Amino acid sequence: MGLDVYGLSRIFENKDKDLLYERTWTLCSSGFPQSEGFKEHGSYRASDSFHFRAGSYSSYNTFRSILCETVTGNSYSFISDEISKDMKLLHSIPFAYLLFFSDCEGYIGTEYCKKLVKEFEKYGQSIRDSEKFKVGSSPTIHTNTLDDFEKCFQYGSKDGAVIFS
Repeated sequence: MGLDVYGLSRIFENKDKDLLYERTWTLCSSGFPQSEGFKEHGSYRASDSFHFRAGSYSSYNTFRSILCETVTGNSYSFISDEISKDMKLLHSIPFAYLLFFSDCEGYIGTEYCKKLVKEFEKYGQSIRDSEKFKVGSSPTIHTNTLDDFEKCFQYGSKDGAVIFS
């Protein structure tokens, strides 16, 4: 078991549900705010997609903790507690839409993918250069995970979504 992540571009509804396609996705809300108007449990196809395994759930949580500490200077649990006190903070923390998205099944829609792409453009290289994402001069497995997430959000920013399953 582990976390599979799919970046989908140019999503369209699979209206002919009787035909089997190579890949269809069912978009399920995870309680995360979305603005795309996808139908809950709707069947969708994508013009293009990218997939990667983010590892075990514990590995993914380690990645999130390291990313949070790198971009905020504080622990994941501290930031999570602060957000629970004031949800407005969610919008001011870099990568919050990735950090605090449930690792259960669900999706991040186009608009949030676009915001995350901008954050990767702004902070991505400094994160990759940080000590927490390197061992000596070599990137860590977390750097690969970061790169894969960036690619997924690039796909999702093109009228698509990023699905966690």
